[in-house]
Amino acid sequence: MLLVVVLAGCGGDDKPAAKFGDTQELGSRTRVEVTFESRGVDIRGALDLPSTPGTHPAIVWVHGSGDERLDDRAPIYTEQVDPRFAMFFYERSPKATAAFEDLAQDVAAAVDAVRSHDEIDADAVGLLALGVGGWTTPLAARRENGVSFAAVLSGPVVSVGEENLFEKLTGSLGCAPTGIPDAEIQRRVNAARPSYFDPRPALARVDVPVLWLYGALDTQQPVAKDLGVLKALEAEGKEFVTVVFPKANHELLVSKTGTCWEDRRGRGVTPGFGPALNGWLRDHVT
Repeated sequence: MLLVVVLAGCGGDDKPAAKFGDTQELGSRTRVEVTFESRGVDIRGALDLPSTPGTHPAIVWVHGSGDERLDDRAPIYTEQVDPRFAMFFYERSPKATAAFEDLAQDVAAAVDAVRSHDEIDADAVGLLALGVGGWTTPLAARRENGVSFAAVLSGPVVSVGEENLFEKLTGSLGCAPTGIPDAEIQRRVNAARPSYFDPRPALARVDVPVLWLYGALDTQQPVAKDLGVLKALEAEGKEFVTVVFPKANHELLVSKTGTCWEDRRGRGVTPGFGPALNGWLRDHVT
């Protein structure tokens, strides 16, 4: 079932979208404590504002897998974002859920909170999602939710079942080699039908530009099949752009094999990440 989240606009007589609290100076930026409500509970967040005067475009960080607290995993990516953007991070909701529709509702509430701040350009708020955040993003990335753009890092656009099959065949699921040739893995994944949550119907309803960034050595989700899905959507008129980094793994870290048993010590984000993301942002966010 597709959830379409429609948010009340900023201002008016509606309940305030967020409460803004204490501030903390972080070098050239100011961090503002934020509390907003989603699905009947309060969620804690932090809005990092540039020091330059005026209103700013903003990006909401969308969680990947795991129990993230604010910006636990985000900095290696967000520190490379054009500094004119404000960044918003929020903790996972205390109201546990396994439903992507619920997570998308949290994303939409976070966007509404950011748009309500006086120093944010409410018409230039987007999403930056990691990994399984790619399943959440299509459910929230719509103009009626106040989202004007999105960028997704290693986000699957195939179903959960197809992704799980690929991860099992590559050995990533158990972090152990399976010995199955790449061609055979690709054949089995291509033959698999969608199962469990499938983002394709939601992707068909996305009405904002989206940048999709992938590592060619990803062993956690099937990049080749993702690209096929996205190419078909681009042919139908979606404003999607895809970039594949040849020597990057699922986390977009520099890699030789992309496997989870590879020594990753000292590996940074692939050098092309920052230029690709910021170049696209310059073209799509004024």
